[in-house]
Amino acid sequence: MRRRLAVALLVLVLPTGLLAGCGSDPVDVEGNWMLVGARLPAGHWDPDDPDEARYFLQIADGKALGFAGCDEYEATVEQDGDDLDFADFTKTTRKNCDADVVPDPLDGNLPGAIQAITSVEMDGDLLVMRGDDTTLSFRERVAS
Repeated sequence: MRRRLAVALLVLVLPTGLLAGCGSDPVDVEGNWMLVGARLPAGHWDPDDPDEARYFLQIADGKALGFAGCDEYEATVEQDGDDLDFADFTKTTRKNCDADVVPDPLDGNLPGAIQAITSVEMDGDLLVMRGDDTTLSFRERVAS
């Protein structure tokens, strides 16, 4: 009798535990973000002082606007759960911009890395975007 009761409880409780993570709300990507780490095929980049980050991404109403050294870029953003897609990507390089502003491996590679993004997740206070051989970590940019 006890064994049947234990099995019956497992049958009722176990599926509830397994489904606890299902149906969670998708990550809210809208906001102002600053890049605090990048893993790209061209190499890795971590700022000496994350508060001094110069690479920004703003996402609102299905559009993204970003700044990376001499490059400004725009794209549309589509999110389906944890899947993320940047499309209709355009990049503009500012004239007379000091190319030394952007440290390797970000020099010219950040806009392409953003286009490679396919998924998003939160890791503590970091918004982490991933794609093929690419991981970009952003922290919410707080207005000062």
